[in-house]
Amino acid sequence: MRMLLAITCGLVAAYHLSITRSATIQPMLAPQRGQSVAVAADSPASVPQVVVTGSAPGAPAGCNGQDVANRLAALFDAISRGDATASTQFFGLKDGEPFEWYSMNVMGGLPHFVAFRLVDLKGYLAQRAQRHERLALTAIQINYWDGWLVHFGPLEALRSADDLPGARYRLRGKGAMQCEGKVFAKLSLAPTTD
Repeated sequence: MRMLLAITCGLVAAYHLSITRSATIQPMLAPQRGQSVAVAADSPASVPQVVVTGSAPGAPAGCNGQDVANRLAALFDAISRGDATASTQFFGLKDGEPFEWYSMNVMGGLPHFVAFRLVDLKGYLAQRAQRHERLALTAIQINYWDGWLVHFGPLEALRSADDLPGARYRLRGKGAMQCEGKVFAKLSLAPTTD
């Protein structure tokens, strides 16, 4: 079942999202520079669309740019909802298989965070949930398939939380997703001012 939902983003712009009942991200109108996808509307930090550019020739079925964008948007949505299963659901069950790292650089005096172990990532995401962390993907460039991972970056996102100064930060980042398990091996995010 589809429903049309209007949200206001910023001060004056209204956007429409097309979502399914299961919050699967569905394609919308494609802009000139890439393909757009809707973002799940139940995330308070949702934005109206994600621009997907680039491709990963040779990647297996179910692991194209649209699929990677959908999975990353779902991860950000799970983090925004404080989902306690986000670390295992989106990064796997074992360190190094394929999880290698997650990093978040910040502005405003908070320490830079890097997790090389899933247990550390799980603890970090639980702390961020207490601070009402919100992430929303806005754009992603798909770069290549290396036979095991689809590499992407730069990606652009929005971030907000109770302990971050200001309303929202714009983030840039990069990462890689393993296609077989649809889990992220690497994800690095940092604020940008441009």
